[in-house]
Amino acid sequence: MFINQRTAGRAEPVGPRWGYLKVDLDGSIEALREDRILDQTFANAGDIRELQELFGISVQSTQRYVAALDSPDLR
Repeated sequence: MFINQRTAGRAEPVGPRWGYLKVDLDGSIEALREDRILDQTFANAGDIRELQELFGISVQSTQRYVAALDSPDLR
């Protein structure tokens, strides 16, 4: 979650342009979000409900991230 001067008093996200200007990323904002979801999946041992509420994603998307827990490449 990013907050800037414009969005601090409201419940809206920063724009994509802000992300590219302020965050030194090798990839995209979407890749950063996916990385955070995956990291949280490992941190909460795949708690589907928590992931859905925290990131606002569907059951199907959540199950895809939880399936990564069994991947030997990501351990």
